[in-house]
Amino acid sequence: MKNVGTFAQLNPLPLHSTVWSKGFWHNQFNLAKDSILPNIYRLFDDDKVSHCLANFRIAAGLQKGMHSGPPFADGDFYKWLEAACYVYGATHDAALKEKIDSSVDLIKAIQRPDGYIFTYYSIQLQNGVKEEKLGNSLNFEAYNLGHLITASCVHANVTKENTLLDVGVKAARCLKELFEEAERKRTAKTAICPSHYMSLIDLYRLTGDSTHLDTAQLAIRLRDRVVDGTDDNQDRINLLEHDEMLGHAVRATYLYAGVADLFIEKGNESLYRMLERVFKSAEYH
Repeated sequence: MKNVGTFAQLNPLPLHSTVWSKGFWHNQFNLAKDSILPNIYRLFDDDKVSHCLANFRIAAGLQKGMHSGPPFADGDFYKWLEAACYVYGATHDAALKEKIDSSVDLIKAIQRPDGYIFTYYSIQLQNGVKEEKLGNSLNFEAYNLGHLITASCVHANVTKENTLLDVGVKAARCLKELFEEAERKRTAKTAICPSHYMSLIDLYRLTGDSTHLDTAQLAIRLRDRVVDGTDDNQDRINLLEHDEMLGHAVRATYLYAGVADLFIEKGNESLYRMLERVFKSAEYH
């Protein structure tokens, strides 16, 4: 994986080149390894609690049923998988690797030929209903795909396998096509919980394919096409006009972290000045 961009003042250490041997973060890692990861998976696997894994299995044709639960549950599963890969990289636990492998197989099984993945979409198709891709921003499709792409990068780094990375690359190409279509139609489609900004740049850094960096830049540019935006979603005004931290804390973090990644790679000073204004508003208030 290449270092982050020319405009970064620091570069991350190689994955698992250091370990926490004691103290607060050592304890937190053990908590995640021994309790958080297995319990979250147990909840995902309990149809009565979350229906998360059931949605994937239904979409893959492995069981019967309808979609249930929030649309962003797909992304939650991808986040679990990312965390599981980090833990596996430190522990090389065979049972965890088996769970990771089965999760990757399940995800691969529902990816459509164009790279698109969304359990709700696939299950609707099974029932004769074709939804528009990225047609409803509250379906969190780009958010889900962003976390899938991030997980695919971590999985490739940890396992040295391309099984999930191939899925992530196809998903990124799908986003590219959808965003290019949005640009032609002068629409946005991308602004809520934009995890995909960071993930596309992660993928660029891993593969060296500048297409993914260009897609991230396009997605960020499309934000300014949002109609009737809100402060809660940080899209009421154009991005470069932002001067204070407002709204949904998680959405803001995705946005500004993704824009910071873009600056690190491209060096756009107007982005840096905007980020500095927003950071100072949070720092001093």
